[in-house]
Amino acid sequence: MPVQHAHLQHPDVRRDPPLPPRAGAEEEDSAPVDDVPTSSEGALLWKVKQIDETSAHWAWRFPLANLNKEERKQHFSRELPLADHSWRVMVMDRHYIQPHQGGHGQCWISIYVDLVEAHTFQHNQQLQAHFAIILVNKDPEKNNRKESNHSFTCSEYDRGFAQFVTIDDIFNPAKGWIHTSFDGSECLLIEVQVKDGSRPTSSPANILKCPREHGFSVGLKNQGATCYLNSLMQTLYHLSYFRNSVYALPTEDSESGSPTGTGASPTQPPKRSITLALQRLFCKMQLSDEPIETKELTESFGWNKEQAFQQHDIQELMRLLSDYLEKKMKGTESEGMFNKLFEGKMRAYVKCCNVPYESSRDEAFYEVHVCVRDCANIYESMDKEVLPERLDGDNKYDAESHGKQPADKGTEFKKFPPVLFIHLKRFEFNFATEMQIKVNSRYEFYDEISMKPGIMLTPDGQGSRHCLDPDDTENNYLLFAVMVHAGSAYGGHYYAFLKSISKEGKTVWLKYDDERVSIVKEQQAISDNFGGRDPNKWWEKERGESIRSAYMLVYIKKSEWSKYCFPLGEQDMPAHVRDALISEQKEEQKRRKEKEEQHRYFHFKIVTEADFKRYDKQEPHHDLYKFDAHPITKVEREMRWQDFKEHVSELTGCSAQCLRLWQWNKRNNKTNRPDTVVDKNRWNSSAIKPDMPLDEIFFQQQRGAHFLDMDLEPIELFVEQSQDSLPVMEADSALLLLKHYDPVEETLRYIGHYICKSKSEKLLVTKDHLNDLLGRPQDAELDVYEEIRKSMIERRDWSKSIKDQELDHGDILIVQVPPAEIVTNTPLQRPNATDYFTYLNDQLIVRFYEKKDPTKESCKISLLKGMDFGTVCDYLAREVQVKATHIRLWPMSVDRDGPSSKPLRMEERASLQYMTNGQKERDKKERVLYWEELSIPLEEMEQKIPLKIVPFSPAVVPQNEVELLCDKNDTVDDVLQKLQESKQVPEGAIHMLKVMQCRIDSILPGATKISELQTTHVRVEAPPVHPDTLCTDEDIEWGDTEKWPRVWATQKKDNSRLVQVQHIAPDTMNTPHSHPFLFWVLDNETADQCKERLRLKLKQTEDTFKRWTLALHAGSYQAPTKFQGNEDILSMLKDADVGQVGDQAESRLALIHKDPHKKSLYAGQALSLNVNS
Repeated sequence: MPVQHAHLQHPDVRRDPPLPPRAGAEEEDSAPVDDVPTSSEGALLWKVKQIDETSAHWAWRFPLANLNKEERKQHFSRELPLADHSWRVMVMDRHYIQPHQGGHGQCWISIYVDLVEAHTFQHNQQLQAHFAIILVNKDPEKNNRKESNHSFTCSEYDRGFAQFVTIDDIFNPAKGWIHTSFDGSECLLIEVQVKDGSRPTSSPANILKCPREHGFSVGLKNQGATCYLNSLMQTLYHLSYFRNSVYALPTEDSESGSPTGTGASPTQPPKRSITLALQRLFCKMQLSDEPIETKELTESFGWNKEQAFQQHDIQELMRLLSDYLEKKMKGTESEGMFNKLFEGKMRAYVKCCNVPYESSRDEAFYEVHVCVRDCANIYESMDKEVLPERLDGDNKYDAESHGKQPADKGTEFKKFPPVLFIHLKRFEFNFATEMQIKVNSRYEFYDEISMKPGIMLTPDGQGSRHCLDPDDTENNYLLFAVMVHAGSAYGGHYYAFLKSISKEGKTVWLKYDDERVSIVKEQQAISDNFGGRDPNKWWEKERGESIRSAYMLVYIKKSEWSKYCFPLGEQDMPAHVRDALISEQKEEQKRRKEKEEQHRYFHFKIVTEADFKRYDKQEPHHDLYKFDAHPITKVEREMRWQDFKEHVSELTGCSAQCLRLWQWNKRNNKTNRPDTVVDKNRWNSSAIKPDMPLDEIFFQQQRGAHFLDMDLEPIELFVEQSQDSLPVMEADSALLLLKHYDPVEETLRYIGHYICKSKSEKLLVTKDHLNDLLGRPQDAELDVYEEIRKSMIERRDWSKSIKDQELDHGDILIVQVPPAEIVTNTPLQRPNATDYFTYLNDQLIVRFYEKKDPTKESCKISLLKGMDFGTVCDYLAREVQVKATHIRLWPMSVDRDGPSSKPLRMEERASLQYMTNGQKERDKKERVLYWEELSIPLEEMEQKIPLKIVPFSPAVVPQNEVELLCDKNDTVDDVLQKLQESKQVPEGAIHMLKVMQCRIDSILPGATKISELQTTHVRVEAPPVHPDTLCTDEDIEWGDTEKWPRVWATQKKDNSRLVQVQHIAPDTMNTPHSHPFLFWVLDNETADQCKERLRLKLKQTEDTFKRWTLALHAGSYQAPTKFQGNEDILSMLKDADVGQVGDQAESRLALIHKDPHKKSLYAGQALSLNVNS
C-alpha cells in the first residue's frame, strides 16, 4: 500500500489512498489490550483509561516478532470504542524513506490513528479529533511523543507519522525501545491518547429539529450581532415566574401594532410597545416549531438595522430592560416582581479597630459582580468581595468624636435573592495599554453552591460555607443558567446553557446558540466553560487559554426552585396575544401550503372593460389599469380550455361564446397592454381545441417558480366582450382601445374598444363608432391622439391608414371634441389632450409634516413639479391656516427618517422638483416636505444670522443651547449683552470662544462682527479664574492669540500660565474628543498636583480619573508626552514652545482617555431603549 513519505519536520501525514474494508497484507492484534501497563507520561495505568466521555488513553503491546518478517505489512490493534466511534492503531513496518541528497535511505516504523467507520461517512461528513502517539522508552524521559489534530473523513480516514523511529534504533538495545511482555516475548509499548471532537454541543446529532416536541422552546434568529439579546431572552423565558409576570401586563390597547406613545414615521409603519413585543416573543417561543425573529422586539427598542449589527453587553441590557419593565409594572398585579425575584440586601460598613465606633448603611442589589482575575473559583471571588479594606495612615477614618481612627471598610451580604444573577467581571481596562481586555483565566463554578448571609469569612480566610451541606436547602443554590462569551473584548459570540425539564420529567441541560437548540451533558454546560486551561486534560496542556468562558451565572434557591420554574401552558398567555399569534400561524401555514401547491396551478388576474371604467374614477392616470390590488384567480393547470372559458364567463357575467381573451404584455417602452390574443397553443402554435389543457396553452409561463422558491407572477388577461357575436379576427386585424378627454371637466375616461378588420384601412373607419359611444352625430368632428407611453402622446390623422400610423393590438386612441367647438364661460386651462398629459406628468402628491412633530402628517396636496417656493407655500398656508410668508420648508433627510439638518437653500427653491430631489419613495408620484412656522417673515429672517450659543459651567459642562438671530452688523459684545439682558447666561464677566474640531481656536474679541465669524456655533463661559485669590485682572497679561506659538495668558507676578487642555483618545491618531477648556498651570507645580486640580475642576471621581493620563501635546502631528508625576509642567511647556512654527502651533495639555460618547466594538458599550414605548 503506497504511503506518503514525510520527514521529521513534517510529521503530520496520512496514508493514501483509503482502502476500506482492509484486507490483504494486514494483521490484527489478537492479544488483549487491557493487560498492557502504560506509562501515562510517567504514571502506571492498567487497562484502558477513560478520562471522560470524549477522551481516552490506552496502550498496545506490539510484538517485536512482526518486524522480523521480510515483507512489509500493516498491523492493526483491536478496536477501541470512544464516544460514538471506534478507533484503532496501525503500525506500518519497514517504511523506506529515500534520502534528500546522496547518502543511504533508512527504514522507519510508521504509526497512525485510524477511525474504523470513516469509510461509511457521507461526502460532507467529518469528525474533528486531537490525538497523541507515544512510543514508550525504558527511560520515561526519553519517550517519543507526537501529537496532531485532524478532520477524519471518508477519504482521509486516518492520520499519523511516517517517520516515528528507525528500525535500526528499535533493534539497538542501548536505545531502550524493546520491552518484555508477560509471556517473555519482546515487544514495543505504544500509547495512544484521543480527544474525540464528535460530540460538541452544536453537533448535528444533538441539535433538536423541533424543540417543542420535547417540551422546550425554540431558538432565536440572529439579526447580525444580537446573540447577547438571544441569550438573555432565553434565560428570562425559562424563568417561568418572570415570564408569567410579563404575560400579566395589560397590552390590549397596544395590540395590532398600534403604538403606545409613539407615532408612525412617513416611511415606516408604527411600532409595537416593548411590553407587547416581549409578550409576543415569549408566546411565539412557546407556540412555534421553528426559530423566531427578534426584529419586532429590537424595533420596539427604537433600534435601527445598524444597531442590530453592533455587539452589546448582556449585563447592561438586563439592567435597562429591568428599569423599563419595573416602571411598566407599577399599578399592575405584576408590581414588585423584580424585588421579589432579584433583590438582595447588603450592608456597607466601616468599623474602627481601636474604638467602639461603627458606621453602616443597608443597600439593595440585583446582581453580584465578582472578580475573575486571581480567583480560582466562585467562592474565592465572594471572599474577595467581602474582604475588608484597612483604612490606615493618611487614609484613616474620621470617627466623629473619636477623631481619625484606623478602621476596616467592607461589605456584608445580609440576604441573597431567590434568583441570583452573578456577573463575572471578565472585561477589564488595562492601564498600561489603555485598552479593554478580556480575562480568559480558568474560573470554576459549581452546579450547587452555598450562599450563607453574613461576612462569610473566618479569621483564616476559609469560611465554613466552602463545605457544601446538602441538607441546608435555605442557603444552597442550584445553577439555572450559564451565559457564555466566546471571543475577545472587541467582539465575540454569546450563547446560553439552561437547565430545563423535558416532557418526560427529566432534568436536562440545553444549549441555546441562536436558532440552534441542543441537549448537552452537564460537563459541557459547566466545566467546559471555566475558561483557561484544565491541568487534568492532556490535550489542553500545550494550547493557550480558552477564549470561551462563562460571563453570567444564574442560580436559584434550592428550596424555592419549583416556585420560580414551573410549566406554563397556552391558557397562561395573554388571550389577545395568543389569539393573534395563532391566527398569524394559520395564515402562515396557509401561505406555505399554497406555495407548496402552486406548481399545480396557474394564477390569473382577469380584467374587463368595467374594471377600466371603475379605475378611471379613482384618480387621474396614464395607461389602462393598475393590477396591484386586483384579485387573483387560481386555476388548475390541467383544466380544459372550454371549462376555463366557462369559469371566466361566471366571473364576468358574459356568455362563453361572446368573449375573447387577450394576454397583457409589458412592452419595451414600459407600458402594459393587452396585445396578444389567446387563440394558439404556445408550444407548437396550433389552434386551441376545447379539450386542450391550460398547461399546453400557457406553456413556459410560471414554470420553475416552485423549484426556485419564487412567488408566481400572475398571468394578466383582458376579456373582450360582445353583446352578440364577436368580430372575426384576421391576421391583419387590430384591437384598438378607446379613451375620451373632456377639456371642460379635465377628465380622461375609457369608453370602449374597436376591432379593425385590416390595418390597411384608414383610421376614419373608427370615427362613426367613436361618435356613437360619445352620443354625437356620426359626421361630428373629433380630434384623435395616440397614447404611446406615460410621457408621450402624438396626434393621429383620420385620413391615413392604421398601418401607416403604426397602430397595433393594444394601442390606445384618445379622442376629444375640438377646443374651437367648446363654449365655456371661462378659458380652458388644458384645451387638448397634450396639455392634460403634460399636467399629469408634472403632478406630484406632497405630504407635509410639521418639523416639531415629524410623525404626524399635516396634509396631502396635489402640486406641480414646476411650482416655485412661494406658490407651494401659498397652497400649504391655505391648508394649515398660517401666513405663507412665515413658512420655512425643510427637505427630507437622505439617510434617515425625518427632516434634514438644514432648511431649503435659496438655490433649492426654484421649483418643487428641486425641493424634493433625491427622495426615495415607493410611489414615485409622492414626496415629503417638512414645514415650520416662523415668528417673523422668512425673507426678514434670512437677512439675519442665526447663531447657536452653548453656555458652559466652570466644570466644563455644556448647558442648554441658545439660538439668537443676529443682525449682520452685530458684534460679539452686542451678542453677549443680549444674552445677559435675557438672563440666559449668569451675570458677571463672560467671553466667547470659537471651538473647531474639539480644539479652542480663539477667544473672540468683543469688536468682532458676527458676520465675520465663519461659524454658526460658539461657546460662552466665564474667563478662567486664577487659583491665587490675590491675583487681580491687572496682574494678568493676555497674549496675542494670532501669534504662533500661541500663549493665551500669563501672570505678571510669577510664571503661571494659561494653557489649553484637550481630551484625546488613546489611539494612534491622537483623536480629540469632548470639550476643551483653558486652565491655569502654576509655577513650580508638578504633574501630579496639576492632575489633582484638573480632577476637582472636572468633578471626576478618583476611580474614574486614575484611568486618565496627563500628557504634554505639542501638536496634532506629534505623539503626546505622558507625565510620570514629578515633572515641572511649566518648564516642559516652555521647552515645547521652542521651535514651534506655522499655523495652530501651540503647546497644550492633554487628558488621554477613551471617548465616552463613541460607540466601541467591545462588549460593554452604551445601550438605550425607547422608554416612551
